[in-house]
Amino acid sequence: MNMTVLKDELLNDPLGRGYSSMSDLEVIQSLLEVNRSVLTSILSDDLLAWAGMNGRFVKITRIAEDETKSDELRSVAWAARTMVERDGTDLDLNLHDREAMLDLLVSEGVIDSSDKDDLVSLASKQASRAEELGLGFRFQQDEIQKARP
Repeated sequence: MNMTVLKDELLNDPLGRGYSSMSDLEVIQSLLEVNRSVLTSILSDDLLAWAGMNGRFVKITRIAEDETKSDELRSVAWAARTMVERDGTDLDLNLHDREAMLDLLVSEGVIDSSDKDDLVSLASKQASRAEELGLGFRFQQDEIQKARP
């Protein structure tokens, strides 16, 4: 249990859950309720399946090899192609540079926004606030008491 993260959550209440007026048990229930949409890493087999649909892989490859395109766009397309081809890799859309690469591919018309939406949907899952914060799935009342401001 990361007490620093838990203390910060209870003190600052960034989502406005009202922890200060909750009992310890209510805090635990609030933290464990599955009601948050989070992005998880997309594993290589799922990434390959996504790229294989709607001609995405071919579109990305075509741009990576097109010498009339900017070096930036070609580099991003090359990196995307490599990521799709490489076994054992994953794509974490929580990382700003990965999101920026995807946005560039969309803005330059390599893939369209529905392709991006499909990828984001593939990475999305429902989780608890505790899971989102990396706090685990079990709490004791005394941990909440110790973490309270």
